[in-house]
Amino acid sequence: MSLPSELKLPAAIEMMCMTSKGPKVLAGCISATGPQGIVVDASGPVEDVLPGSKVVLSSSDKAMPRISATVVLCKGNRLTLSEPESRPREKRLYPRLHGNIPLRFQEHNPEDGAAGIQNWIEAGNGNGTNFREPDPFMNFSVNGLLFEIEHRCTEGGLLYIELGVGSAPQRWRCTGTVVRVFDPEDGFHRTAINFDTLPDEAIDAMSSYTIKIQEALM
Repeated sequence: MSLPSELKLPAAIEMMCMTSKGPKVLAGCISATGPQGIVVDASGPVEDVLPGSKVVLSSSDKAMPRISATVVLCKGNRLTLSEPESRPREKRLYPRLHGNIPLRFQEHNPEDGAAGIQNWIEAGNGNGTNFREPDPFMNFSVNGLLFEIEHRCTEGGLLYIELGVGSAPQRWRCTGTVVRVFDPEDGFHRTAINFDTLPDEAIDAMSSYTIKIQEALM
């Protein structure tokens, strides 16, 4: 596959890498293309991105399609990719996947009522500073989350949630309802929540993250 002729190099891209430790997002640029594949210079070291890993490249430049490829060589911050294939820029299926969703939450006090929820969404005023933070590598979709945590949440309870998507620095405030808490395994409760409110920007970020993981798994 050849890149569009109107695309100027170096071309800034975002790269989703399916590593042995889970999905990892890197910024960088395509610096060269040729018979040997695509050369990508990442913004940071990539030694942990092993040869054989699947990656998806995407760009804000609409002239460039999404590209899925395989890492054949990585050294320093440079990767060489082979077997590139173009992918549709849009898909509409958002199943549950495993990924990096940085998250902290508090349990809503029913006595705070609707005013407490509004204060959280608009100003981040929760119940003090006592946040709980599960491991960010969790099962997610645009509809809800499934994570493990030592604390047992109350089924049917409301949570004040602050979350991110992947390695992006943005954080969004939302709320979710605990729909199920499983019996503990190794001291951790698997906790399923459904989102009640989620900003459009967070939905867009989570949708894009889902698509990239899907394409990297193809």
